[in-house]
Amino acid sequence: MKRLYIITIVISALLLFSGCTHYYVPVVYPLKDGMAPAFAGDNNIMLINENPEGELFTHLGNLGPYKWYGDLKRWTNTASSLIRIELEDRGFEISDRNPKVLKLSIHRASVHQTNFQFRAIVYLIVETGDGYKHEYVGNNASGWSLYRASNGAITRAVGAMLSDKKIITYVTEKECPEISYITTK
Repeated sequence: MKRLYIITIVISALLLFSGCTHYYVPVVYPLKDGMAPAFAGDNNIMLINENPEGELFTHLGNLGPYKWYGDLKRWTNTASSLIRIELEDRGFEISDRNPKVLKLSIHRASVHQTNFQFRAIVYLIVETGDGYKHEYVGNNASGWSLYRASNGAITRAVGAMLSDKKIITYVTEKECPEISYITTK
């Protein structure tokens, strides 16, 4: 019943917004050399998308007569996929087995057009399992399309996150093993 309700809402929203409305989910653009420093590790990392369900139509901006919408949970999934690729390439394992945790949320995004280019800006919040929390801004322009601008903005935000020394230290350092003391009588 819940699924039917969600499908009805989505179809109604699509009909309501049809015409001059666009909906986009960015795809993964890999980091280029130099966008983040080289580091490696073998810790288990768990990536958690902190965006709530149900915010399918977040208004991102207007370009001429067109309104652009996106689902920020799905935008965060794109960032998470890129982080997964980058960390696995560096030797980390993405799992829930004794993991270090990275909570992710693209909580805001905007798109607009300037003179001869499209621009997208995303705001990615990352919180580590030890309580460090920081916002990374991905600001990207493309003369080609708004799609490329959006994909690149996520890549830039992830590159900034993977360049943060506190994030690097958190994911690479080993946990201190428990020390047990033997007492003699």
